[in-house]
Amino acid sequence: WGGLTMGDLAALQESLRQHLEAGRAAWPGVEVPAEDFLQHLLARAGATAEQRLPALPSGDLYLACACARGDARALAAFECAFLAHIDALVARVDGSAAFVDEVRQRVRVRLLVATGSEPPKIAEYAGRGDLRSFVQTVALRVALTLRKGGAREELQQQDELAEQVL
Repeated sequence: WGGLTMGDLAALQESLRQHLEAGRAAWPGVEVPAEDFLQHLLARAGATAEQRLPALPSGDLYLACACARGDARALAAFECAFLAHIDALVARVDGSAAFVDEVRQRVRVRLLVATGSEPPKIAEYAGRGDLRSFVQTVALRVALTLRKGGAREELQQQDELAEQVL
């Protein structure tokens, strides 16, 4: 930041203002204090903020920031915009309603629930891709891990049954 000129600082300030406006426009009714969102945005942009800021997805980062803060409207918006749309993806791994529901619940917990002194994992979303892809990737990983664990359980149950029979 030390090498920035006054013009660079003015451009950076304008870019931050535009991101804030775009985030608020994308998620009306979701309120994040300007300073909190701008700090969140700058943390994702890193030391090269003046170069990286223009490419960051304002709306996605705004919602992620609000969810990380535990905002009820943001969490409801996240549910409708993202979690409600992972069913088809998860069904490719296992189409049973119980499995899809379980994956959705685990994704909720993984992304939206703080653990100890750690913020929710949604706070780690860096804006390198869109939030939809981020959520879908998490959902697919959860589904595959759950499926693998389920297969392991089935094998253990089969082994136990075989031992009882022999």
